[in-house]
Amino acid sequence: MEKKVKGKKFKVYILFLCIALISFLVYLYIELKNFTSFLNFLPKLLGLVLILFIILCFIISSIKNEGKGSGFIILGSLFLTVYSVFNSLLTLNVVSLPSDEFVPNFIDKSILEINDWKEKNNITVIEKYVYDDEIKKYNIIGQSVNYPTLTKDVKEITITVSNGPDLNKEIVIPSFIGKKYDTVIKYIEDNYLSNVSFKYVVDEEHYDTIINQVGSGSLRRNSEIVLTIATMEQSEVDIIDFTNKSLIYAASWLEKNGIKVVKEYEFSDNVLKDNIIKQSKNEDNSVTLTISKGKEMIVPDINNMSTDEINKWIMENELKVSYKEVYDDDVKMGDVISSSVNNGGSVASGDTIEITISKGNIKMIDFDDIQDFINWAKENKVSYDINYEYSNSVKKDDIIKSSHKTGDDIKIDDTVIITISKGKNVTIPNFVNKTKSEIQSTCTSLNISCTFKYGSKTEKTVKDIAVSQSKASGTTVSEGANVIITLSSGIVEKVNVPDFTGKNKSNITNTCKSIGITCNFKYASGYSDTEKDICLSQSTKGSVNKGSTITITLSNGPAKTYTVIIDANQLSSGNANATKATLESKLKQACPGVTFKFTLQKANSGIGYLAPNSDVKVGSNKLVQGKTYNVIINSN
Repeated sequence: MEKKVKGKKFKVYILFLCIALISFLVYLYIELKNFTSFLNFLPKLLGLVLILFIILCFIISSIKNEGKGSGFIILGSLFLTVYSVFNSLLTLNVVSLPSDEFVPNFIDKSILEINDWKEKNNITVIEKYVYDDEIKKYNIIGQSVNYPTLTKDVKEITITVSNGPDLNKEIVIPSFIGKKYDTVIKYIEDNYLSNVSFKYVVDEEHYDTIINQVGSGSLRRNSEIVLTIATMEQSEVDIIDFTNKSLIYAASWLEKNGIKVVKEYEFSDNVLKDNIIKQSKNEDNSVTLTISKGKEMIVPDINNMSTDEINKWIMENELKVSYKEVYDDDVKMGDVISSSVNNGGSVASGDTIEITISKGNIKMIDFDDIQDFINWAKENKVSYDINYEYSNSVKKDDIIKSSHKTGDDIKIDDTVIITISKGKNVTIPNFVNKTKSEIQSTCTSLNISCTFKYGSKTEKTVKDIAVSQSKASGTTVSEGANVIITLSSGIVEKVNVPDFTGKNKSNITNTCKSIGITCNFKYASGYSDTEKDICLSQSTKGSVNKGSTITITLSNGPAKTYTVIIDANQLSSGNANATKATLESKLKQACPGVTFKFTLQKANSGIGYLAPNSDVKVGSNKLVQGKTYNVIINSN
């Protein structure tokens, strides 16, 4: 009986081992079927041979020991079976193992690669563009998160993207004087100088060298530089092959050899933009250069593409894009309204496509400040109208309501009407005949502003009584409005202005001050025998209001007589203008208050000397203040 039980167990062990062997052989067949490279497969093959060896050892051990150690053999067989089945399914891609990806190295790769990666892993990518002479445009210069960071640990990554060479960059332009043409052209191309022009001068001794230069030192790459090249007398030259050379090289080479250049452009898949595709000599000895516009790109239906698809297409084709966003009632937010190049149109590398994106319907937003609303409406070209009304609940200048609620769509032909509070309405009372203090109290209680002024004449015998108001009683105004109140001045004190004739200035000043009036002094236009600063006349005498102003006219005093000697040596013989200048200076300084009229009189002789009919003569002259003298000088 014991032998029967052992025999059954032995058969079970063999069954488990056979299942393990069969599953392993199936796994081995699948691996061999997917075999591609012996070197790559060799490590796996060695592992498979090892597993086969273990299974065979289990079978031999089980037969030899007649089932002894059965637990170990069954567990080993089960493990090998599961291992073989699982790896078979894994090789056939029926199942897959989770794997931890690392952040790739994107340096010097196209931005398109990181765009695909970010979408797959739902990672935010922040792009910073910088100019770079070495890295191709739209290729990545740097990244904020690097390998071997696990992708699953990254939520955001910042990348620095090349925007190509910066033409505004300032570099030091050397002197090219004496340098050969080919050397200079290479420097221009290597340093991205974009505004270089050439002049040509016949100079056989220095042929093919730069003999003059305008523009050097610290300059931007797009600064104007003019180079003069020495050429020879025009003669037959063998025109070189310009294919694939730059336009600046080809055109300047032809022009320096006296050959007229004709330019035409066409697309090319093989020749870089602005390089020469081909050339042909014309009957008039000019040369036509066919210049590459770069690879021709047929514009897809941009209107039906997303902005991500547009950006991808733009970068793949090394184009430029300019976005403009506008509100549109008919086009969904984020969709394209129009583009500068239509579906099927042609563009070349480096061209700019202008694309207008819809911002959808503009929606009304919440505003607390009317100026914020006005700025927003102007910026978004929203028509609006502003009404004002009184409100007991809304503070003055705040918004009471609008025709569109927050979140409402605003159509292109809509007008948003905003109603602004004028504050509480206040009815102006009658202030006339009320005192200043009563008026102030009333204005404060009504929350309005009252400004006071005094009338020009006395209507009331009592001071500070209202005689008029700028806003009539019963007028409705808003809180804070201003009303101007004219108050009475009361009885004005009178004073008696004495006759100041013959009195001196000092005495008059003291008297005016003592009686409370103001005196303005002025001097008579001429001279008199009366002593200086004595009153000759006054604007007012008798009774006047205290505080009035009167005008007092004072004497200049008697006229002075000056003795002036004119020496003949002071006159410039032959030069009337010099004599005039000398006498003007001398007489003005010596005779204040005396007027001189200078005249140059034509004469046959004595040029530069005083004429016989001149009031001022050579020798001693008596000149009186307030009088006018003619100074006549002989002139040619």
